[in-house]
Amino acid sequence: MSVRSLPARGEFTAPANCTVAAALRAHLVGQSWSDLRSLCLSGKISVKGESELNPARRLAGGETVAWSLTAPDPRRTASRPEFSIVYEDGHLIVIEKPEGVSSVPTSAKSEARLWISFARPGASKASVPRRRRSTQSIA
Repeated sequence: MSVRSLPARGEFTAPANCTVAAALRAHLVGQSWSDLRSLCLSGKISVKGESELNPARRLAGGETVAWSLTAPDPRRTASRPEFSIVYEDGHLIVIEKPEGVSSVPTSAKSEARLWISFARPGASKASVPRRRRSTQSIA
């Protein structure tokens, strides 16, 4: 059995005096220790309804241990970059573009993230000089 063959969700009652990983291993027979540790570290395991990231946490026994393969991975949280408005009037906005944000579309199907972040209903797009995505600049 591999992690991929697990049901998307499930739960069980933990046995006494074992780690989260050991409780998972006892219930999910055939899963590797490595896969079970990865499930914990990726935020897929909860104990008593709270996310448990530590596979070595010792359990007293009787706790509800659950898994959800669709739970978000806390290591991959996206944060919105902070924009600094340099100038703004009724027709123009000048911002300091943070590193990692595209100021122009990167393909025919994409929109520039900078435009999407500041677009107002009915606003028209103006040409923005291309800046490297990895460069902080004024746009």
